[in-house]
Amino acid sequence: MSTSYFEHERRYLMKEMETNEFKCQQCHQIIKLDESMRFLNEHDIAELTLPIQNPVELDIAEHADSFDKCVLQIANSDLQHGFTVVGDFGPREKASLSHHMKLTSELFDLMSSTSDVDHPLCQECCDGLLQLLESQLRLSETEYKDYKEYLKELENQPEQEDLSALQEELEKLELEESRLLSELGNLEARSTDLQTQLSKDQIVKKELLEEEKRLWKESAEQERQKMLAEDELRSLDVQLKQEQILLEKLKQTNALNAAFHIWHDGHFGVINGLHLGRLPSVPVEWSEINGAWGQAALLLEALVRRFGLKLTRYRIVPMGSHSYMEDIVEKKELPLYSSGGLKFFWDSKFDGGMVAFLDCLQHFQEHVEKIALNYRFQLPYRIDRGKLEDRPAKQWYSIKMQLNSEENWTKALKYMLTNLKWCLAWIASQPTSTFS
Repeated sequence: MSTSYFEHERRYLMKEMETNEFKCQQCHQIIKLDESMRFLNEHDIAELTLPIQNPVELDIAEHADSFDKCVLQIANSDLQHGFTVVGDFGPREKASLSHHMKLTSELFDLMSSTSDVDHPLCQECCDGLLQLLESQLRLSETEYKDYKEYLKELENQPEQEDLSALQEELEKLELEESRLLSELGNLEARSTDLQTQLSKDQIVKKELLEEEKRLWKESAEQERQKMLAEDELRSLDVQLKQEQILLEKLKQTNALNAAFHIWHDGHFGVINGLHLGRLPSVPVEWSEINGAWGQAALLLEALVRRFGLKLTRYRIVPMGSHSYMEDIVEKKELPLYSSGGLKFFWDSKFDGGMVAFLDCLQHFQEHVEKIALNYRFQLPYRIDRGKLEDRPAKQWYSIKMQLNSEENWTKALKYMLTNLKWCLAWIASQPTSTFS
């Protein structure tokens, strides 16, 4: 090959290398190849442009006729053979960029394979590597000196021939070893027992934790039930206090006095808003009078039941506007109601019913006077055989209609209601134990 060809190849290779980039394998910075790569001789160019192939074992004697020449191997110094076989080359074609990159990369791989450092390296990384290697070299030299001095000391020490002392020490050490092995066995057995016990304790601990969790849950539920019970208890206490207050009010309230309101309206006695009696100037309807008699009969019947009085002659039958008195001896009914008219003035049964009512009221007075000896009981208007006495005026008024005026009859009815009102007021003023 001519010199101009190699010069052309060298310039082309340098141009290709300038247009391609390589990175440092340590800091990964882009590096620029050394200027020495620009000054490669013909032999270097030929060597770099040769294809890199794996060596093939050949018998040179068999192929001697086909070889033109042999050259020493330079690039692949690790090969087992000392020569590279080169055949006849025809006209070379221009090296491509990929071929150049392959040669360069294989060159760096070869350098990396011969050391613990990857190539290529930048100048700074190379300097740092050199400093590190120098530090390791100094450390190795120091260790070498130490080992060398220690070796000299060992070589200068005299040999000890006292084998009996060494044997005795060995036996002691063997006995100590046996003792320690026995102790180790005991400790391992103890450790096994402790591990077993620990496993059991862990199971018991888990069960106890679950039991504790359950008990805490039950405790929380009981606490909640307790709070609910306390709330309910407080509510019941409030209700009880209210009921006690109401009970006290009811104890102080006379049911009969509340159920039967007796008052007066001029010349009339009034019970629950119903007038009892009539005047020529105030003709009260008989339906109202009959209703007033029904209320009076109901009140007297309640008083008789309240004190447990048993009437022997008459029985009160309250039936509203058609109430009547039953004669137990003669087995007949005496009405406490009337329809008025001419027949009314000659109706002796109505008069008999009113007289029987007064007789029952008189028996009630006598009964109360017997059972309440320590409590004075006296009606304002004395009763005697169908008549009521006005004590201040010392005048008697009959409750009958026959041979009597409406004024006197109405006044007698008013006095009768006053006596009933007096009974209610007296009962309300006395303690409950008085009538038990």
